[in-house]
Amino acid sequence: MSEPKAKQATRKRARITDKHLKVVELVDAGKTVQEIQKELKIQTKNQVDALYLRGLVDKGKARPLIDLGRRGSSSRKVGKNGTVLLGRPLMVDYFGFSPGDQISFTVSDKGKRVVMEKK
Repeated sequence: MSEPKAKQATRKRARITDKHLKVVELVDAGKTVQEIQKELKIQTKNQVDALYLRGLVDKGKARPLIDLGRRGSSSRKVGKNGTVLLGRPLMVDYFGFSPGDQISFTVSDKGKRVVMEKK
């Protein structure tokens, strides 16, 4: 006799949830990405990375990243003249700035980093 679909879905979610914690344990044990992929039957390195980050967040070892794509277009916009607009959820809730703070941006010489500082 088979289980109801809702119960099967709950079990599947539990296995997925446990998988990200298992990835953290395997990394801490010194396993390579290839070994982790083989043991947990994960197809790509990106999936291992995503599960590892999720596991670190759940264990409190890392801060959660904000997913700008899910926040909608109000989180950031680039104007026609190159103006970058960053929304309140990103600046206040995530970075911890307060309304009225003066902020400076510095772009590195190599162009790969932007440093944001409160004045």
